Amino acid sequence: MIDTMRWSRIIEDVPGVHARKLWEAAVRLNFMDFVLRAPPGRESTRVSFRTRSREDRILNVRWNAHQTENRTMDVYNSIEKLIADQYGKEFGTRKAIGDFMLTNSHAVNVKSNNVDKQNYSPNMISIKKMHEWVFEERHDLSFVFVDYKHQDGKLKILKQSELIPIEQLSWDCLSIEAQGYGVIQMCRDLKVVPDQTKSEFYRGFLTAYAKYLQKEKKKHENFAKRFINPESIDW
Repeated sequence: MIDTMRWSRIIEDVPGVHARKLWEAAVRLNFMDFVLRAPPGRESTRVSFRTRSREDRILNVRWNAHQTENRTMDVYNSIEKLIADQYGKEFGTRKAIGDFMLTNSHAVNVKSNNVDKQNYSPNMISIKKMHEWVFEERHDLSFVFVDYKHQDGKLKILKQSELIPIEQLSWDCLSIEAQGYGVIQMCRDLKVVPDQTKSEFYRGFLTAYAKYLQKEKKKHENFAKRFINPESIDW
């Protein structure tokens, strides 16, 4: 028997397909309790979940963050498809490498920047994927940089770069940060060196990677200082 006075929200007669989605969302968002009940002879489901006031606020924050992330991804996808269409290419054909393929051996990544946000440091590509695609398989990788903003409820493109091959990116504006094997991140304003070769870019990569390893080593050495003697664990 459910004490309905303790249930802060009840959604009734939700079609089964939507009820399943709500259940999956509730699991992801760590709802305290969740009940699905199908009334006899009906293709709908009663969905109920209980939260306390503080937990409810936390869940609302999580849900809003989830919704914001979805809206951001929709914007990114819209811009990426727009750029792919400009080049007459299919969007998302080799998403692991690029947002679209210029040729079978030339991937293009679109990097979108909302000018109304601060501290923009986009992840460019993982060093593992970059190394495999460009320097092991000897393919090409280029980027298109797009500045945009929301104006009157619409997406407005403010600036769009031409195709910029990865080897023309200066390491003055790039760094390698911790994520997986490491990820190339734009840490400063875009700086392009038109006559820089793949060989010169690779030398810069090796230098940046050495700095990354040193930084990671120091981080782990500092963490290791917190280690304790296993014999002291008596709780």
